[in-house]
Amino acid sequence: MSTVYKNTANADEFALAFEQFHQLVTTLRSHEQQQMEHGELESWLHGEGMELLRRLLQGHLDLRGRREVRLACVSGADGVERRQARPDSQRGLMTRFGEVQVRRLVTPVCQPEPIHHPYGIA
Repeated sequence: MSTVYKNTANADEFALAFEQFHQLVTTLRSHEQQQMEHGELESWLHGEGMELLRRLLQGHLDLRGRREVRLACVSGADGVERRQARPDSQRGLMTRFGEVQVRRLVTPVCQPEPIHHPYGIA
């Protein structure tokens, strides 16, 4: 049921969701599905429908990440300005639909130069 996250860079972010929807409709039209009890069909459709929703959310997050604009300077909650950004940072996020990957620009905190005490005391 659950497909491993695929990087859809330079592709339609919703291609996997369309693929899942098409597979759902094809399966629902099949002779085997026509023979299922209502409760059995409902359980199957719930699982597959959740996967469709997960793929739609993943597509949206991929599109959002691709469209993210890099700002020249970002100030954190600590008041420190950050001028560098790392593209393509990603992390997993568990949602009610299943796990998705969130890609963002990351603006790391620049570590200050270490202070060398004249007496060797840190």
